[in-house]
Amino acid sequence: EYGRPSLVLDLMEEFRPVLVDGLTLSLFNKRIIRSTDFYRPEDREPAAFDFAETEPRREEYPIYLGHEGMKKFVAHFEARLNQKALYVPKGQRLTYRQICLEQVRLWVRSLRGEETYTAFTTDDQIGGQVFKISIFTGGRGSCRTPLLVKIRKK
Repeated sequence: EYGRPSLVLDLMEEFRPVLVDGLTLSLFNKRIIRSTDFYRPEDREPAAFDFAETEPRREEYPIYLGHEGMKKFVAHFEARLNQKALYVPKGQRLTYRQICLEQVRLWVRSLRGEETYTAFTTDDQIGGQVFKISIFTGGRGSCRTPLLVKIRKK
């Protein structure tokens, strides 16, 4: 689509499972974010400027994360960005925030033909066993391609 930030969406795709999906599951499993943190628009007073031509059915209403729930999520997301992980290309432990920046720099160098782009990978503990998780996006720059996560025992 014209005007859509497709490049940003493609670049963030390899970090979504590491930064967002795992965090979201953790917040629900630890009951930090609960069902009471969500609301449907019809549960609140409509805004004075909200003029819908047709009223959608209840099952068509979206469910939103409320202000307090969003504050919880953002606080935990910021903490996640500040956690360190091994960044293999540099052989150092960097924060996820720094790793995101390094991956963008690597992508720019790959466009210039200076290096080959390699997706970020991380080691995670799953049930006490260490697995190597590699994250790939299919196609060339297609953010609509489903994400494939390959997990293999180290």
